[in-house]
Amino acid sequence: MDDLDCQNILDPKYAQPESVSIDSANCEDTKGHWRFEGERIRLTFNWATREANDNGRLKPLKQWDTTAVLQWTGAALKLVEGKLPEFGI
Repeated sequence: MDDLDCQNILDPKYAQPESVSIDSANCEDTKGHWRFEGERIRLTFNWATREANDNGRLKPLKQWDTTAVLQWTGAALKLVEGKLPEFGI
């Protein structure tokens, strides 16, 4: 299928047709939002990933959330809760 891309594969409603075999898939996506909480900023990241197995079938979609809280120290933001993700190219 020429129009099958990571956006389709990461859609929770996508069901792989029996007639479709996928050579390889390794799709990841991260979305996030933030909000102020007094002197703190709460960052919430929504993650999704999906891969294909050796038989050309998609593995189940994995989704999870992570949170990091930063506090203003007067000179910089300091991580006080959670973990900041590392993004690479």
